[in-house]
Amino acid sequence: MFMKCKNWKRSLLAIFISLTLLPFSIIYNHDDAKAASPTLTSGSAIVISADSGQILYEYNAHQRLYPASITKILTALVALEQGDLNSTITMSEEAVYGIDYDATSINLQVGEQINFKDALYATMLVSANEAAWGIAEQVSGSLQQFCDVMNARAKELGCEDTHFVNANGLHSEDHYTTAYDMALITREALKNETFREITGQVNYTIPATNMSEPRDIVQGNRMKRTDSDYYYEYCLGGKTGYTDQAGATLVTWSKKGDMEIICVVMNSNSSAGAYEDSIALSEYCFNNYTTIKPLLDYSFSDIQVQTAEQTLMDFYGGTNLGSMYLSVDANQTVLLPSNHADIALDKNVTFSTDRVAEGIIGTLTVSDAENTYLSLPITFSGYINSEDPDAVAAAIAQGIIEDPDAGESGHSLRWLLILFIIIIILAAITGGLYLRMQYVQRQRELYRRRRDEARRTRNHF
Repeated sequence: MFMKCKNWKRSLLAIFISLTLLPFSIIYNHDDAKAASPTLTSGSAIVISADSGQILYEYNAHQRLYPASITKILTALVALEQGDLNSTITMSEEAVYGIDYDATSINLQVGEQINFKDALYATMLVSANEAAWGIAEQVSGSLQQFCDVMNARAKELGCEDTHFVNANGLHSEDHYTTAYDMALITREALKNETFREITGQVNYTIPATNMSEPRDIVQGNRMKRTDSDYYYEYCLGGKTGYTDQAGATLVTWSKKGDMEIICVVMNSNSSAGAYEDSIALSEYCFNNYTTIKPLLDYSFSDIQVQTAEQTLMDFYGGTNLGSMYLSVDANQTVLLPSNHADIALDKNVTFSTDRVAEGIIGTLTVSDAENTYLSLPITFSGYINSEDPDAVAAAIAQGIIEDPDAGESGHSLRWLLILFIIIIILAAITGGLYLRMQYVQRQRELYRRRRDEARRTRNHF
């Protein structure tokens, strides 16, 4: 009986302790759930900072996949960089009939003339495949030449797994990219304000052409449409894609507070899955990262400036006649996990002459023990190479430095100039005194004459 009572009390105590700790357990689990990255249905994904390019999340991000119509982001970038927005595209037979009969289009006809910018709206908002083809021909003369430009531009941006054979993303075995490469391309595109303007519109009217009445088009990205179940208030724009081979693809960019992110998902089993994954990833990053600017108070030390100066003197084989100044973009942001926002970041400087011709003398990296968050070029100014006659002459002409060849003659000339000025001043003073004396003598003579005249007049009477 005693043992039963004892077990009963022990059980009651265990229940009491469990109930007491339950709220803490719930809070703990909630925090864990908040910190856990979402489970995706997409086969590949990445989220990066639109500002710095910092990777916040990635899953199979370097796997080569078919992009479908997110291809058109690079199409738009090249078009905006090399095309004329005010030009008129005349649709060719190849552009109109080169796409599959069931491919997305706005039914442009052979010979139809459409404004270049209107064609971009059609390409980016409703994924008009014939409009993308027409843009390619307008910019480069042919689709093949335009694709060559696209691939070269992708290489410039650091894309190592991208190869495009068309401007619209219709399926081809040789047309592929990765989520990582698409993030790089999108980040560059977002630097163009016209790209942001076009992709941020929800509704647009293409004016009447020579063969059509006005066309009203609606943004295909449902995260931008308030009437959609997938509307996401922080989404600024995006591009959708779908083919049977690629599955659903989606690139979106969203901003909350001072944090702007780019999210890419590829190889999703459905458009719904692509939207759900994109929203989940965006929310995860917004909720779990904090923006900081680690270089706002950063300044280069005297030793670093001297090292940079010596690096340049060794490179040029001469001495510096100017005053060195180093600078870096201090407004660059870093996104840190919210629970590590106060982490100490290392700032390391390395000097190199690889990009001296661009005015860059090295790199500043911001990192911690696990990650490198920023890698920024260090620019220099005030360096005047003594072995470069043109640079020296320009600096002398601008008054930045004195003529090093002037030597003692320069000092002598200055002293002669000072002496000449002193002589002029003394001569002016002497001349002034002489004139004053002459004036006083004349006044005295005049006074004597008037006095003598007055005396004669009195004696006469």
